[in-house]
Amino acid sequence: GELTFYGSEVIHNFTLQQCVPRIPIRIKNVLRPHSAGTIIQPDDDDNDASPTTTTKTDPYKNFRPKRPTAVTVKHQITVVNVHSNRKVDSPIFLAQICTILSNYNLAVDLFEKNECHVSLAVHSKANSNYLGTVTPGREDGKYDQIQDTDLKDAMRELEEYGVVDVVQGMAILSLIGMGLKRSIGIAGRLFTALGDNNINIEMISQGASEISIACVIEEREAHRALNVVHSELFTYLE
Repeated sequence: GELTFYGSEVIHNFTLQQCVPRIPIRIKNVLRPHSAGTIIQPDDDDNDASPTTTTKTDPYKNFRPKRPTAVTVKHQITVVNVHSNRKVDSPIFLAQICTILSNYNLAVDLFEKNECHVSLAVHSKANSNYLGTVTPGREDGKYDQIQDTDLKDAMRELEEYGVVDVVQGMAILSLIGMGLKRSIGIAGRLFTALGDNNINIEMISQGASEISIACVIEEREAHRALNVVHSELFTYLE
């Protein structure tokens, strides 16, 4: 699920949903159709679970992978920052922000917040060549750099909740692997590899998933970042 959500085009996310958790999936290499490929099996705990079971053990509790499984990039990401004069800890405030984005068909992929600020990485359908920060205002022409009409309208509504700025031309780089959250040093290796190659990170997210670490970077650096991470964490990681 993480691979398909964060940009891998091997299998469609809706297809995967129909197979989980009972049906195994075989992934084949189109360049080597006669090879056995890779089989993704359901967890044994899911197949053997009893209706009377009240607790569920973590199958990856003692699992320490030597390396991640894959690295993916999701393109056409826009970071929306809302700076509010009131605390954003209120569930109602966050619900209102997400509702506005949802009303304009803008899916939230990642988000982070502090006391008076919330940042959301949303998927924008418009593929803009513009890269930079757009700070909205009431004057005419402030939204001209935004090609996505839905995003433009959403920004106008979000201004009611605080000062809004948008960073366009971004991408989500995701490191994926079972038990990744418990792999000591993997996150450090990822961010060190990006930093050593002058690739700036706009946002970081890990806690939502046991099997992925995600960060937002500039889209123009996405291909180079993919190669850097693959070289540092797959080729040379022992």
